[in-house]
Amino acid sequence: MADVTAMKRILRCVLAGLALTGLSLFTAGCATPGPDADSDIPWNTPQTWESAPGIPGLNDY
Repeated sequence: MADVTAMKRILRCVLAGLALTGLSLFTAGCATPGPDADSDIPWNTPQTWESAPGIPGLNDY
């Protein structure tokens, strides 16, 4: 009788763990922005102050 009670407790803990894992994976799903979420800022375009002049003497051979 004690073995059946222990097995039920273990099974209940395993099922609760699986349910908690599934719930956390379901609620933390990936978010994708909609098609209207595009920005007007050109993120890949470097600013004028970002392009540093060449290092003096680097290309002198």
